[in-house]
Amino acid sequence: MLFQDDDREGAKARRTSPVQPAQTSTAAQRKSARKTTAEGLPAYSLSTLLEDLSTLVLNKVHLPGSSAQDLIVATEVTPLQDRAFELLKVQPDKMFSVDLQI
Repeated sequence: MLFQDDDREGAKARRTSPVQPAQTSTAAQRKSARKTTAEGLPAYSLSTLLEDLSTLVLNKVHLPGSSAQDLIVATEVTPLQDRAFELLKVQPDKMFSVDLQI
């Protein structure tokens, strides 16, 4: 998901000498050029990934003039957010209890 080089063995294979400067792998060069991962998702820097993840929020909704209880509405998870949470082994829909008070 990030622009970091995920193919360390491929990068290591491109070096002809251990004292030669580190090289990026062909996969990392492709990711950088296309700005997408091998899965076809956009590649991110850590700060832009965190910015994207921060759009997942809970909203407290109250209808004016209604005596009904406020509604808690979660924003929909995007495919990118879903993949990031999968990699982190986090289930955002399981993190909040039904009795959530905002």
